[in-house]
Amino acid sequence: MTELDAPTDTTLRVLLVEDSEDDALLLLRELRRGGYEPACERVSTPEEMERALADAGEEPWEVVLSDYYMPRFRAPEALALLRRLGYDTPFIVVSGKIGEDAAVAMMRAGAQDYVTKDNMARLCPAIERELREAAVRQERVRAEEALNRNREAQRLLAEAGAVLSSSLDYRATLESLTRLAVPRLADWCAVDM
Repeated sequence: MTELDAPTDTTLRVLLVEDSEDDALLLLRELRRGGYEPACERVSTPEEMERALADAGEEPWEVVLSDYYMPRFRAPEALALLRRLGYDTPFIVVSGKIGEDAAVAMMRAGAQDYVTKDNMARLCPAIERELREAAVRQERVRAEEALNRNREAQRLLAEAGAVLSSSLDYRATLESLTRLAVPRLADWCAVDM
């Protein structure tokens, strides 16, 4: 990424899973160098992370940056906690040398990337890529939900058509139509004739 390509003071909500204040400051400096204005919280235990995720509320964390080794909490546990709680937030391991096997294991477990602390220039491009990928995943979920709603509406219309053509007795037809619609569209229905 060149200086011209860098975002200009884009606010980025970052959850830092990091026990070292110095390393956290290093990460924040790199984010600012990449054009981000980080709004972050640093956690180093499972309890703190769970609380930070719950407290985020209407403004969820956009990315989780996690050190691999910490005394009480390691990146694999942080990633597992994030996914167990139902978050699809991009998870990037930012650590010293952990070894290829550990990095591969993290990627297989669902981490989006691994950046070494001695090659921090990769951090902002990795974040940008993962934010784009997360947006694509969210759009796919919204599209699938819309498709499912449309399919359900089509089913309801087909069933309603069958009910409407099943009898010439309008009272029986309206009663059947009401039974069909109430559990799907409303809690109750009144027909005034």
